Order: sequence, then C-alpha cells, then structure tokens
Amino acid sequence: MKILSITTQKPHSTGSGIYLTELVRSWDRLGIRQAVVAGIYPEDTVCFPEGVSFYPVYYTSRKTAASGSQEASHPDAELNAAPHISYPVLGMSDVMPYESTLYSSLNDAMADEMLAAFRKAVSAACRELQPDLIFCHHLYLLTAAVPTMIDDLASEGVWSERPKIVGLSHGSDLRQFANTAFRREEIGQGIRKLDRILALHEEQASDIARLYGIPEASIEVANSGYNPDLFYRCEKSGEGAASSAALNTPKEQTEHDAVNILYAGKLSREKGLLPFLDALARIGKAEDALTFRLLLAGGCRDEVIKAYLTDEEELLPGPLTKLPFDAEYLGMLTQEELAAAFRAGDLFVLPSYYEGLPLVLIEAMACGLRIITSALPGVRPWIESKIDHSRALYVEPPAFEAPGIPVPSEVPGFSARLEEAISEALRDCSEEHAGVRERVFADTSRATWDGVAKNIIDLI
Repeated sequence: MKILSITTQKPHSTGSGIYLTELVRSWDRLGIRQAVVAGIYPEDTVCFPEGVSFYPVYYTSRKTAASGSQEASHPDAELNAAPHISYPVLGMSDVMPYESTLYSSLNDAMADEMLAAFRKAVSAACRELQPDLIFCHHLYLLTAAVPTMIDDLASEGVWSERPKIVGLSHGSDLRQFANTAFRREEIGQGIRKLDRILALHEEQASDIARLYGIPEASIEVANSGYNPDLFYRCEKSGEGAASSAALNTPKEQTEHDAVNILYAGKLSREKGLLPFLDALARIGKAEDALTFRLLLAGGCRDEVIKAYLTDEEELLPGPLTKLPFDAEYLGMLTQEELAAAFRAGDLFVLPSYYEGLPLVLIEAMACGLRIITSALPGVRPWIESKIDHSRALYVEPPAFEAPGIPVPSEVPGFSARLEEAISEALRDCSEEHAGVRERVFADTSRATWDGVAKNIIDLI
C-alpha cells in the first residue's frame, strides 16, 4: 500500500499536526510507502521517517512579506520551485500557537490561491507516489477540493485506478464549518464526495452526519493515540526529579511540599483558561489552601490571556508574577520536553470549551498524571472505553452560544465547578505525596499510535 497524507497546516504542531506525524511514523513501521503534502513556513523544520517524501506548500509570514520579494527570501532553487502562498498559514482554530490566517478572513482570491498551490503539490506527489489511499486531515476547504483534483489527474491518465480518498475530522474543522459561512455549500458538496469519512469518537460522528448531511452509519471511528516511547511515567527519584529541577522548582519547596499542576496547549480563551486561572486564584486564597504550583506550556497569541499573565511586552518563559499564586510559563515545548514536564507533575487540567479528542489527555495519563477535563462530547466515553484506572475528573462545561463560545452568564458556574474538582484532586495528590494514599496510575497501553494506524487501515 502507498499512502499520501494531506493537511493545509503545519505537521508536528497542534494536536492535528501531531496526529498526522504519528500516523505517518506508525504506517512507516508497517512498511507502507508514503508522501506528505503540508503547508509550512520556509524556516520550519520537518521531520518524517527516511523514505517518506515531503511536498511543501510555503506560506508567507508577515515578516517575510515585509522583507521583500519571494526570490530574496527563498534563494534556494528547490525552495523556489515549490508552490507559495502570499499570506500566513491557514489555522483551523481561530487562535493558533504560530502566526496564522483566519478562515473567516478568506476571500475568493485568497482561497483560489491556496487551492492552486496545493493542487500543484498534490499533483506532484500523486505522479511520483501513485498512491492507493489519499488521507486528508480536517473536513474543510482543502479536503473538499481533493476529489476534484484527483478526478482531474485521472482524466490526464496519471493512473489506471483512482485512489480511495479518506477524510478525518479533528473537531476544529466542524466548528469552522458551523461558524463560517464562506463557501459552506461548496465545502459540504466536496466532503460528501469523499470515499470514506473518519471521526475521532462516536459523538463526533453524529456531528459530522448532521453538519454535512452524511449517513451516520457510513462514518467510521478512528480513535486517537499516544507515543509510548516518549510519554511514559518514571519514579520521582529518577528522571522525574531531574525534570522537576529543570523546571526551576523554587528552592524553598521540596518535591513533596507542592502539587505541580500542568496545562499544555494553546494559551487562548477558547481553551477555558480564564475561568481556570480564576478557580486557582480562589483556591490559593483559602485559609486551608494546599500548596500548588501551576506550569503552563504552549504558544500564546491571545492578547487578553497575555495581559492576564504578565505586564511584560512579550510573554517569555519564566515566572508569572502577575498571577496571585506560584506559576511559571514554560513556553513552546517539543514533544520530548513536554513529556519531561509531565513526568515532573502531578495533575493535568484541560478546561477547554471545544476539542475533538485531545491527544494531550492520553499523553498526560501515560506519564502518570491525574487529569481533570471539561466533559466535552465523546471525551468521557472514549477514555472509559480505552483507559483503565483513569481516575479522571470531568467538569460540566458551560452552555454555548455557538461551538466553542460560552454563554457569558454560564462561565462563573463553570469556574466554580473547576474549583471543586481541582480542590478534590489537590487533596488526593497531597495525600499521595505524604504516603497516606497509594498513587494509582492509568493504564494507557490500549491507546498507542500503532494501534490507531492499524485500526484505520482495517477500517478502509
């Protein structure tokens, strides 16, 4: 089998990018020949297994655009030969951890430019690889155009048998489709031309069927996974202790004095960070407050969140003195750095308003953390079916005006529910530190990427 994977945005970044990267690596271990088409900046580093062909589409950052011509910015001949787009990377979420373009800001000229650039890259990849399967990430604008691209190539005699085209939803694409009117009918028609559609969980399959007018019975569940070679737990006396030191644990606190609470992901309002931080502030002010420390990891391009965290012009890794409790910003972390941070922690909190199936929850549990998460559609059933002994705490999210946009009057109640769940988990973690309670670890062995990759092949 030969597989071509396609995404409009960066691989290796955000949950969907990690999903693509790990699928490619797992399929490589199965001996499948592959190619990838993705949108990146010229300065980005892309790392796929040897033998996987990469066909980039180069977006243009504002910095590059200000520096002059494409030729001046891209002197390399091979780089010049690749298709280019004159604006920043399209981000499926409205707040990305890197410079990006909102889909809601697209006009026809911008959309046509993007599709023409990707058509060139997809054509080159198909002519060389001759794929049996084309696997598209996100059920949105580019994926909707791929069936027509492939039919055009077939009419040119590129192959004798048309490859199967599969689209996978990551959740954020469904929110874009629901909230953005631009070319909605065209996108819906294109998605319905796919040979197979995959969802991350059962409830998401229902959303896809409703939004795109597709029979739910025809939508398969792909699931999600983690990399056990990166995300695993260890004893506090070993690597975890070293990682904790690397995270600048204050000298006056010993390893067992404070509970390390972690958050990893985009630092944005849609991730529920404001009610989360407010909940921690109230916990910290309580008379009987247990000692805790917050560690935030991820990119921040949300000016409201940035102003909430620091008075500095830039949000740089280091202490967050503006918060009324001990907190540190770790910045953007590699997967290896994130795993090390997890192994130094105790509790992971994901207060998000909207997710597909968050990879970071599985990764945190694999490293031994207890988790608290918004009870978003499909998340709890999936965890309970795949993860044994998760001990997860689920917090009912607020009511929403639109996908990912909470009703303002509902947010204080959500923050209070977060406060209750975090307080309970802090007590448990403190008792575990003191040896009063035995620490129970989640069993994530049934949720690896190799299992997901094989499941997808079996489904299609």
